[in-house]
Amino acid sequence: MRLVRCYVWSVLLYGMESWILTQALEKKIEALEMYIYRRILKISYLAHVIHVTNVEVLRKMSKQTELFQIISKTLEYYGHMNRHPDKYHLFQLVLKGQIEGRRGRGRRRLSWEADLRRWYNINTIELRDSTTNKDSIQMMIAQLRSEMA
Repeated sequence: MRLVRCYVWSVLLYGMESWILTQALEKKIEALEMYIYRRILKISYLAHVIHVTNVEVLRKMSKQTELFQIISKTLEYYGHMNRHPDKYHLFQLVLKGQIEGRRGRGRRRLSWEADLRRWYNINTIELRDSTTNKDSIQMMIAQLRSEMA
């Protein structure tokens, strides 16, 4: 397991704090994670006789999903940027929509902040207010951990 964490997850999840996760990408990450864990536990995907769910695989590995790590690191990074507005001034302008000019045509792109709002079920103002304090970020992560368990 240490080799997987060292060589696979460290390379695969490099820079994960700034990713915009689509649902398709979430499914691919989860599928790869389950594939790796099943290979470690020697559980076949094709074994129809003994059906082992992903939850059981995670329980046998005594792990949480890597998706939880991505979500929590993203919130911590967002909170870090909110607490240091002098250092991340351009980031603040972009997120608040204060960049001058016209928006391009077509469907709006997925945003990093929209991922956080979707994961934590809160609006933008609540998200910005709650991420200015490290303790509230830890409470949000603990709440998400209990929901995902």
